Amino acid sequence: MKIIALSLMAIAYFATSAKATMQVPDTITYDEITYNLYDYHLNGQTYYNLPLEKLWMDPKKRPKFDPVSTACWRSYIAKWEIEEGILYLRVLQASQDGKPVEIKAIFPKRFKNGRVKADWFSGSLLMSPTVDFDDHSDIILNIKDGKITPNNAAN
Repeated sequence: MKIIALSLMAIAYFATSAKATMQVPDTITYDEITYNLYDYHLNGQTYYNLPLEKLWMDPKKRPKFDPVSTACWRSYIAKWEIEEGILYLRVLQASQDGKPVEIKAIFPKRFKNGRVKADWFSGSLLMSPTVDFDDHSDIILNIKDGKITPNNAAN
């Protein structure tokens, strides 16, 4: 019985001290530089920095994509761009039933000129040119209804 109790305590200890797998980021091109986009957590609250995660917060609206890996729980990778102050979804890498998903099939009414205007998104984009959050080169870009707002702060 002692061995079982010690084993359970060891499992509980290692399970709680394990680190989560870092997620593959979406990317965004802004002023000809490609940045990584991440959700972030502050004071126990999750800030959904990824525009599609904000759009699909309601599970009923979220498309069912095939699982990718533990490094991509959302089951897709998006590539974004900002052109003339407007946020666009340019690429959506995902699959359904083993077949690649076409962005036009997910956004039939919003798809124009090979991209989707992200007018549903309002929030702050945490953009990092590296995966090292301690290098202090992150940029926070404020967006309202898919457009850059005038009150942006660089960190």
